[in-house]
Amino acid sequence: MPRLPYKNRDEVPDEIRAALDRQRERTGYELNLSRMLAHSPDFYRGFWDIGGYLLGRSSLDPALRELAILTVGHLAESAYEFEHHVAIGPRAGLTREQIEALGDWGRSPSFDERQRAVIRYAWQVTERVHVADSVVDGVRAFLSDSEFFDLVATVAFYNLVVRVLEPLQIELEPYLTPSPSLKGRKPSH
Repeated sequence: MPRLPYKNRDEVPDEIRAALDRQRERTGYELNLSRMLAHSPDFYRGFWDIGGYLLGRSSLDPALRELAILTVGHLAESAYEFEHHVAIGPRAGLTREQIEALGDWGRSPSFDERQRAVIRYAWQVTERVHVADSVVDGVRAFLSDSEFFDLVATVAFYNLVVRVLEPLQIELEPYLTPSPSLKGRKPSH
């Protein structure tokens, strides 16, 4: 049960109502996250501006972006975040095997060194905030300055996302169900 009620389209400013309508046209539904963020129209706008950049205009390879986001969602045990990006992952170039192997990424042959470096980075930021030089060096070996910045921004933003989703107990939309392996399985490193 969410800790605040979801806003309905008739309770929000016209600009947000139009955004919810566009979301419904694109996907067939309104995200519960959007309906919750509508409690703060200014935050809503800023949130989706940053999210739109990271998902649509970032210099970071989409598959690497999704590995970073899935790692954050997995570590936070955020079914909402994780399942939405399980759906996005294959469109970004991830395989089902990679998504399923995320809990054992350190040993799984499903990932190359570049992907492992990104997962390691996302894991360390999410779990520890402070990142070891060796972990940064690992991703810097593969990423340009702008790609590295976009990785930093992606991991930071999705840590914000899970810290909004979980305290507010935003529910997964009915068409998605939580992966049984999400709870209690921290990605290995």
